[in-house]
Amino acid sequence: MRLTYVLTLLAGMTCLPFAALAHEDPFDFGSKYYQVSGVEDGDTLNVRAEATARSDTIGELAPGAGPIEVLATKDGWGQIVSQERNGWVSLKFLKEVDVPLLGETSLPGGLTCFGTEPFWGLTLGADGTAILDDIILDEPTAFEIGSVQSAAARFHVTWIKLKRDVEERGNALIRRSACSDGMSDALYPYTADISVDIGQDEQRIVTGCCSLPGPEQVQR
Repeated sequence: MRLTYVLTLLAGMTCLPFAALAHEDPFDFGSKYYQVSGVEDGDTLNVRAEATARSDTIGELAPGAGPIEVLATKDGWGQIVSQERNGWVSLKFLKEVDVPLLGETSLPGGLTCFGTEPFWGLTLGADGTAILDDIILDEPTAFEIGSVQSAAARFHVTWIKLKRDVEERGNALIRRSACSDGMSDALYPYTADISVDIGQDEQRIVTGCCSLPGPEQVQR
């Protein structure tokens, strides 16, 4: 009961307008994942600061790199998270791919939630495991992902129960909503409120952002 109450209070916090991440279709709340395609070996796909080929290059992606989550589209360009900031890549060189999902939701397996000050991370695996890595813990702690449900009539809001040794030990409330980690220039696609039992009757309550880890940038 206490976990439910806390997460209900947190749900209204750290949330930026969703419109910042809308696709060209205003009713498309889902995620789209891509792989670099049509780029020859030895070449790279430029990540631009703005949605134009005249904009500065802020990163490069290798041929076949992916999956890449496209947060928004504009004039044939797709916005992605690149090196802790948002950049744009040409959609002409991306092909849509499927990724494993968490239960019956639209959340991708491998989604990683994280926060700063305090620093923590929670990775939600498609195999049904969740790993909490927290600065206050001696080592990462494993949980089982219990029920995964979307809120009624709000399929971009997902409630995940976390279990350990069969018992419920926490909850994660994840919303499709633009999120800033407060330290980088990037806006991430999901906001998370986490409440977990970390032992000795101690409850860890944190809030932060989530994204699917993108492909590594080509280093020059």
